Amino acid sequence: LAVIDKPKTKISQYAPKIVVLHIEPEKIGEVIGPGGRIIRKLIELTGCNIEVDDDGSVNITGVNDASVAAAVEQINGLTAEAVVGQEYEGEVKRIQPFGAFVEILPGKDGLVHVSKMGTGFINNPEEVVSLGQKVKVKVTEIDDRGRINLTMLLNGEVKDEGSRPPQREFRPRTPRSDFNRPQGSKFSSHLMPRSRFGR
Repeated sequence: LAVIDKPKTKISQYAPKIVVLHIEPEKIGEVIGPGGRIIRKLIELTGCNIEVDDDGSVNITGVNDASVAAAVEQINGLTAEAVVGQEYEGEVKRIQPFGAFVEILPGKDGLVHVSKMGTGFINNPEEVVSLGQKVKVKVTEIDDRGRINLTMLLNGEVKDEGSRPPQREFRPRTPRSDFNRPQGSKFSSHLMPRSRFGR
């Protein structure tokens, strides 16, 4: 008591910072990645030492609070699941003619269809977003294959679905050779040999 009468509220800046997380064992692969690629990237990015045990314990050791907190955030993001109805701030990672892919959690992208980007007609997603841009989105659906569909939030609110005409779904074009031909015609595609179509 003569030397120190109460514990310090903060660890010395020279002492290592250690945090232990517990994740579901089946999610270990999402932290380690193929051939250890993801965990090596985390170590390089944060400067922390990260070790994962078979029981799901993740030991994070760093030299300062900021680096450890960054590692914890990344690992929590890798093991988190997107939730329908949840709002996220994500980064635009890819832009396609039909919409933009936004990373809402580390390694987890969702699609914002062009019809979900604004209140008026949008011909090109690049009119609204750009690569690397931070946008607010809401998860509207997660299909049976785990694909995430998003809608963009405008001023903190979901885009009004009734404010623009419905958009056609993207579907492959029907070959022109089949247009306006009567069912059962000798030119009908279903009567022609498959080899004629290169199948």
